[in-house]
Amino acid sequence: MGFCHNDLHASSCLLHQNLNLKAADFGRATTIGQPLRGLIPPRATPIRAGPLRGTYGLCSAATEQFAVGTLLYFMVYGLEPYDDEIIPSAAEWDCRFGEMEYPELNRHEVVDGLISAYWYNVYPTMALLAYDFIRKTTGIAGASDAEYIQVDSVKETRTCKALVCRGLLRAELALHFQPVWRRCRHNVLDRIKSIWKYFLRKIWSWSY
Repeated sequence: MGFCHNDLHASSCLLHQNLNLKAADFGRATTIGQPLRGLIPPRATPIRAGPLRGTYGLCSAATEQFAVGTLLYFMVYGLEPYDDEIIPSAAEWDCRFGEMEYPELNRHEVVDGLISAYWYNVYPTMALLAYDFIRKTTGIAGASDAEYIQVDSVKETRTCKALVCRGLLRAELALHFQPVWRRCRHNVLDRIKSIWKYFLRKIWSWSY
């Protein structure tokens, strides 16, 4: 649908009784390609050079899968990366993750491989990430008990679009999936409101 969650971590997910993990808390969701805002490591890596230097880059599959890797690390290791160490400053966080200095992975060959792949942004799309995760974890003891939900992507996309249109991701993003005539009407009304406010300010200033 062209959106990024931008805030994937343990407290923004819901675990179903069948061990299916569902994302929640879409307060920072944006369309793909927007600047990442308000995120700190380990859920985003700072850019060290180029026109985006000093920022966390643009929302994309790369930023989302890095967050998935950190979430999976939390699920397997029981803590966020480097939470078992005393990090003296936020700058040290930036330095470690900017240089891709990640914690040692030594729990499970398959899962550790997935975490590493997510941290190093191996997958070009989130769909490929999800496919490879299911393919590689199906035979793991315990994971075989999970009931992977067979998703009707067309139906779920329609449902998600309906929720977005109702304002799930804020009013300005709701317009993304509105008909053209409705977006035009919204722009015209916004323009009229701006002009009306301008005249009100003028009248107010003249009265004094």
